[in-house]
Amino acid sequence: MRFPVQRRLAGLALLLVAWNICPPARGQTFQGSFSGTVTDPTEAVIPGAQVTASEQDKGFARSAVTEPDGSYKIPLLPPGRYKLTVEKPDFETAVRGPLVLTVNEHPRVDFQMQVGAQTATVTVEAGTLAVQTETSSVGTTIEQAKVAQAPLNGRNFLELALLAPGVYPGTPGTRISDRGGALNVNGMRDSMNSYWLDGMDDTSIGVGQFTVAPPLDSVQEFRMETGVYEAKFGAHAGAQVNIVTKSGNNQVHGTLYEYLRNTAFDARNFFDPSVAPFHRNQFGGTFGGPVVIPHVYDGHDHTFLFLAYEGLREHRSFFNNSLVPTPAERAGEFSAFSTRVAQCKRCS
Repeated sequence: MRFPVQRRLAGLALLLVAWNICPPARGQTFQGSFSGTVTDPTEAVIPGAQVTASEQDKGFARSAVTEPDGSYKIPLLPPGRYKLTVEKPDFETAVRGPLVLTVNEHPRVDFQMQVGAQTATVTVEAGTLAVQTETSSVGTTIEQAKVAQAPLNGRNFLELALLAPGVYPGTPGTRISDRGGALNVNGMRDSMNSYWLDGMDDTSIGVGQFTVAPPLDSVQEFRMETGVYEAKFGAHAGAQVNIVTKSGNNQVHGTLYEYLRNTAFDARNFFDPSVAPFHRNQFGGTFGGPVVIPHVYDGHDHTFLFLAYEGLREHRSFFNNSLVPTPAERAGEFSAFSTRVAQCKRCS
């Protein structure tokens, strides 16, 4: 009986070793970073300064120490609003922010520290840098404002991808176009695009389309990588559609919505006798905030949740008018054809 127990212990030890050597891979396609150089008033580099990136809505922070050449980099940061703080003895504390970090963005933020007491603080308010010099990636970020405000028929987030240069609606009749959500990017086929959802591959292997389409109100932002993207992307020659969904934060927030479209709002087609029946109700809601269990656990700055639901109820019909050849017309007699066409137009 001791031999099976020893085998089990050996197997457990091997599993732990494998876990430490090969840690589980996590999606990094949507995360960004801050990098730059810290100098003094004479433009000399400052090694050993501590640079801290603090997320303003969720309360977490990550730090890095400048290298001997004065450079720093804080990687693996999710999109959000950040404040950068630089501290070093014999220098005034420098603060930059708030800085909006979007999906897969890598801005360069340089600091020039002033000589003085560390208790003094120099704060510079600044937005996101317009020019990205830390990556050669070419793409367009669809920010939260566009996602929330752009009117979309059907509320499919992928329609916003048409705002990016070089993106066109898919060719009608293709397999993906028939399913919905087809895009041609820079002349590539609609099956050559890759989709990423919160760092995970969301591309259907058999079709080349997204597998999961999140509700529009749950999308924080997404980025269209349309050319010269980084090595972490691959497998397809078209665009890399990088989607990030919303998350909870320290503030309780939520939405309720319903979008209605029916026959009363539609105009009659010229060839139809009346407005074709059409009824669409698109409804749902979202809720996010910290996980709080009274007298047990307070999740502020630590644990958050975000829930989203969307329902669709659609009923529609259409008219289809056509002329069927009569026995006389099949035999080559078309004298009554013009009369039948006039009667058909009057019926329409």
